[in-house]
Amino acid sequence: MTRHRPRRLKPAVPLPALGDAAAFELYLFVEDLLTRIESHYAAQIRRHFEDRNRGPTLKPATAPYNEELPF
Repeated sequence: MTRHRPRRLKPAVPLPALGDAAAFELYLFVEDLLTRIESHYAAQIRRHFEDRNRGPTLKPATAPYNEELPF
């Protein structure tokens, strides 16, 4: 079995080189920002995903009464 390395995407915004501590602080900042956005907009985000996932529905196929269902 051949293992493939995950492709590293080129960031849309060039990111500077950071030291370990600075990278960690940036990560914490972004994580906190995302948490605040999710908390503030939770209802809108949920509504959007529900609308998006609702999609068209199909009626289940029904067999005539004289035929047996295959399961």
